[in-house]
Amino acid sequence: MSEQECPQQQEPSNDQDPTQQKSARMIKNYLTIDELTEILDELEVEYEVDWDDSDNTDDPIIECVMSNEPFNLAPLGQGPFYDSFLLRTVFFPDLDPGEMCNQFNRTYHYCTAFTSTIHTDSTDQEEQTIVAIDRAVMLCGGVTRDHIISTLQMWETVLLHASNFFNGTIDENDELSEE
Repeated sequence: MSEQECPQQQEPSNDQDPTQQKSARMIKNYLTIDELTEILDELEVEYEVDWDDSDNTDDPIIECVMSNEPFNLAPLGQGPFYDSFLLRTVFFPDLDPGEMCNQFNRTYHYCTAFTSTIHTDSTDQEEQTIVAIDRAVMLCGGVTRDHIISTLQMWETVLLHASNFFNGTIDENDELSEE
């Protein structure tokens, strides 16, 4: 094998704490809420853990804000050791939500946009169509802490693109433009 074909392993930098180096390389098949919030702290994400027990489960929802864009992180699996989590954000588009979801899904393959209906008043008579964007993150087979961090950084990019897409306008050439 030539030198070009051989993958090179990166040497750990000497300016990091050795325990952090080891934990970044450890393979994780599950995460706890404490581990998730530690990663969110490291990424400087604003968050609040909501332990919603209205459905008789102790599964939390972590309400987050990243780059001024709100989203939810919902741990999935048998707590306290969660084997996956769902990232979700919601938009209230002015244009046709169904067509916008189709166009978004053709462009972005990292997540899925879909429409849903919510009730906008207390009598449940008035409905509004919203767009939700989901990204399921599975830890099956094991991932590193760095992979989880990269996934959340990619999600931040998706949030910003989605915000521009669903809050902007589409011109006659199907091009997104800001108003």
